[in-house]
Amino acid sequence: MSNYYKTFLAALAIGTLGASAQTVTVVLNDGTQHAFSAERIKEMTFKENQPQAPQIALTQVDVENYGTTNVGLTLKDAYGDNEFLFDLYQPSAPYLQAGKYVVGASEGFHIDASNVNYTYYKSNGTANAIKSGEVEITNEGSVYTILIDVTIENGNQVRGKFIGELNKFSQYINVELSAMNYNTNPQPKGSFYVKGNDTNWDSEVAFVFFADPAATHLPAGTYTYAETNAAGTFNQQSYLNVNRVELKPATGSEIKVEGEAGKEQNISMNIITADGLHVNATFKGTISGTPEFSGATAAPRLKTGPVPFLK
Repeated sequence: MSNYYKTFLAALAIGTLGASAQTVTVVLNDGTQHAFSAERIKEMTFKENQPQAPQIALTQVDVENYGTTNVGLTLKDAYGDNEFLFDLYQPSAPYLQAGKYVVGASEGFHIDASNVNYTYYKSNGTANAIKSGEVEITNEGSVYTILIDVTIENGNQVRGKFIGELNKFSQYINVELSAMNYNTNPQPKGSFYVKGNDTNWDSEVAFVFFADPAATHLPAGTYTYAETNAAGTFNQQSYLNVNRVELKPATGSEIKVEGEAGKEQNISMNIITADGLHVNATFKGTISGTPEFSGATAAPRLKTGPVPFLK
């Protein structure tokens, strides 16, 4: 059978069924059947199923964010023979959002394909403009699934699939800090302003902790985000800067400090932002510097137990 449309008049089709035929039954590829009255059919059109293009297994990913709405997404196969580059646009968020990105759309999740330097499919070094299609992005935690189904300039369909973690701009970020230090400016008693960074300075953090006013260094304990400045909390003056995006902690954020104050400590930071970004940062070592304090008190002294009644 030809790959082109073939049209048959109903009279011809019904005639082949015999004079006693009352219905025409259509059996679909999935095995389901649909019956139609022969008297109601004017003509029937048949089209052969066109095979889908093979799905390219993509294993390399590079994400480059330009602020919070524009993202450059590069995907390659294991050998670099096949490469996709997309100029993605999304509603503002400090991470690559799940959604269906449509080529040529002008709002919502969309792909700007007007310039082949920023959106293309490259095969064996030759870049091809992308004319239509979509990229669907989903994630379960830090694992992303990216499905590509596009048509390039010669009319061919090209498909690809990536499953894995993003190298940058993920909704779930793991950061290993290489240094943390106390701010040199005097703080109210019980307040510890601590800053930190990773080796390449891609990530920086600053937290304002509140503890017992008698403490001379950050004590071990669990600190939760709050705006009360109470002992056992860190407040809204805290921030993170990850991949050029400044982030603020929100309710649900928690920091655990283990180890003796003033000596080597393990610090685990589970930070959640108001727009759903999760940052897990860790530090192992001694916070450098010596805290300085002003005369004011930042937080009330922690109670260690009930005070006995004295006559």
